[in-house]
Amino acid sequence: MPKVPAGRPKHVPQRTCVICRATLPKRTLIRVVRTPSGALVVDARGKQAGRGAYLCPRRECYMSARARSAVAHALEVDISEQDWTVLIPELERLAAERAPALGQAAMPSGEPS
Repeated sequence: MPKVPAGRPKHVPQRTCVICRATLPKRTLIRVVRTPSGALVVDARGKQAGRGAYLCPRRECYMSARARSAVAHALEVDISEQDWTVLIPELERLAAERAPALGQAAMPSGEPS
């Protein structure tokens, strides 16, 4: 693995929340995955195989994801109410872990703090 020269900042992968469109560090977002078998899961590690969509750990984002079709569109799948009843508790658990570390980075650009 190449070493980063002194004085050069380390590259931090960025991803965009499919709901609020905020671009944030990948590790702070929550990834929902459609696995190759078609199952929908919340990917806590961010490494699971399949088509993924990222959500902010902000409650407004992951709760409005249920009402909007952005996640279904990104995953190219229909998401049933039954799927959401399984996904929401896991989204809430991960959001509770990641939101405190996120701090002000959770605010999309242009939104007052």
